[in-house]
Amino acid sequence: MPDEPHTYRLTDNRYLVLKALTDGPQHGYGLRKLLNELTDGRFNPSLATIYDALHTLKHQKLIKMVEDVVPDEGKIRRMYKITTEGAWALKDKERLLQPKAVPNSDPI
Repeated sequence: MPDEPHTYRLTDNRYLVLKALTDGPQHGYGLRKLLNELTDGRFNPSLATIYDALHTLKHQKLIKMVEDVVPDEGKIRRMYKITTEGAWALKDKERLLQPKAVPNSDPI
């Protein structure tokens, strides 16, 4: 982990995309399907929303693009993969989302 704490600007959409990429590299259509499954249909983003999030995350160096050859087709597909910095950003966001423990003021 970096020595200094960082503040990552992760909107809910970017957070969910980054979280989905922890399962492994994905392309845009795969991410859309995965996000829908991970949220039990509560989040069904448009491809524009996904690609906007991917663009920003890539610019922030939280993900990187890798190329994959589609078997039997020979086509190259753009896939997105979380970086080490992205994993730290995700942990940072999840730490911020954790409820703080409230000390019990009642005597036991």
